Amino acid sequence: MIHQLLRFSLAIFLLTLLPYPRLSAQSVRPVCGTDAYYQLQMQKDPQFAQRLAAIDRFVSEQIAKGGNPARGTIYQIPVVVHVVYNTPAQNIPDAQVQSQIDVLNEDFRRLNADTVNTPAPFKPLAGDSEIEFCLASFDPSGNPSNGITRTSTSKSVFSDATDDIKASASGGADPWPQGDYLNIWVGPLTGGLLGYAAPAGSSGEGVVIGPEYFGRIGSNLDPSFDLGRTATHEIGHWLSLKHTWGAGGCTNDDGIADTPIQDQPNFGCQTFPYISCPAAANGDMYMNYMDYSDDACFNLFTIGQATAMRAMFAPGGPLVSFLNSGGCLKAGFDDIGVEAILDPNGDQCGGKSRGAVMIRNFGQNVVTSAQIKYELDGNLLAINFWSGTLNPGASQLVNFPSFNVSIGTHSFKAYTSSPNGNSDSDPANDAFTSTFEALNNAGIAIPFFEGFESGAFPPANWSTTNGDNQITWQEAPIGRNGSGSAFMDNYNYSAIGQVDELLSPA
Repeated sequence: MIHQLLRFSLAIFLLTLLPYPRLSAQSVRPVCGTDAYYQLQMQKDPQFAQRLAAIDRFVSEQIAKGGNPARGTIYQIPVVVHVVYNTPAQNIPDAQVQSQIDVLNEDFRRLNADTVNTPAPFKPLAGDSEIEFCLASFDPSGNPSNGITRTSTSKSVFSDATDDIKASASGGADPWPQGDYLNIWVGPLTGGLLGYAAPAGSSGEGVVIGPEYFGRIGSNLDPSFDLGRTATHEIGHWLSLKHTWGAGGCTNDDGIADTPIQDQPNFGCQTFPYISCPAAANGDMYMNYMDYSDDACFNLFTIGQATAMRAMFAPGGPLVSFLNSGGCLKAGFDDIGVEAILDPNGDQCGGKSRGAVMIRNFGQNVVTSAQIKYELDGNLLAINFWSGTLNPGASQLVNFPSFNVSIGTHSFKAYTSSPNGNSDSDPANDAFTSTFEALNNAGIAIPFFEGFESGAFPPANWSTTNGDNQITWQEAPIGRNGSGSAFMDNYNYSAIGQVDELLSPA
């Protein structure tokens, strides 16, 4: 009798250790390791938590602005898949990799055939993110590529604890530049792990997935995860999304307004409606890609989730560099475009202005000649018949003669054409426009002092530039030799890569 009581007590104790006791077998089901990965990274690097918080604030601020950037533009993400294998079966074929890209383009554009399975109350909430993916057509050196690297490793398994798969020195593969490519590593993972992700803008960003969960064709796919939805889920994390149950419990949330509150993750495929929190009238959105359901049950992102993902491309956001990426162009194209206007841009002195434009080879052919035109306020300023050597993916600064500019606000446009004397294969990236203000040159006699104590900010004849209309320069009631100073609240500033200027008088 004593032995039976002890055995019964032990069974209760083990049951309480199951992470989600709703299903008794879930202790052995593989799951997403992103939450655990975040905790591990925070222990190693205290700044990881700050970067995550900055990304969350940035996305929330863009959503509060009504969804910035607005809909209508399709964002393309060049992908490099690093296949890291210990056995021949783990060296998955190119066709399996391509099948995964196909799944991503269906799921993120809501073109997946199983949208018919979305329950009627949730169909008005389902959204097209207008984000597409392609295997990169050239590598960081500008060489043609199929977007797949292959690395044989002596390591039999990788884990989220070490993140070794992301470096050749530890048996994995080095990432391609993270501002130009989405890096996906496919390799053998520790038991119980489908994959994990680090969001864009954080250290180690990218996605890691086991080969048996990658793509929808292949001889070794797990039958519960054989439709490529693990990558859809993990890339959702890369694009800032959280699990739909937030931190768990009916009082927590994922920060997205149109995903209903739910108590904990769902496994397998529930029957609609499945209500875990009374506050959610239609129950759990267990078919949302950011839940834990089986692949066959997934079929939607919400409009709110799509808005959050697109916010990553807003000015100052972690993915703004992808707006000028040419990684999705196919080999053989002659394509040159304007990557940025460095000058004139922002505020500057009136009178003379110099010009500096960054051009980029977005195609696959080496460009040796092109035409560059410059306009001020819609009037042609100059034509530059450029010649040189610009390899695929490479950029080059082009200067042109200074020009006269009157006091006031102006529009400056640069645009390219005729790469190698041929038609440009993608005119969409040919033109770039900047708006700048030419300020009065009247100088102030020296010596000049400003203590920022007037109570007006910016002081007379000073100005600020604040491109994202968020936190910028302001006056602080503390000073070295007085009672005032100017400061930037970087601690609470979530705009990654944004530039704010405090400009003195001439």
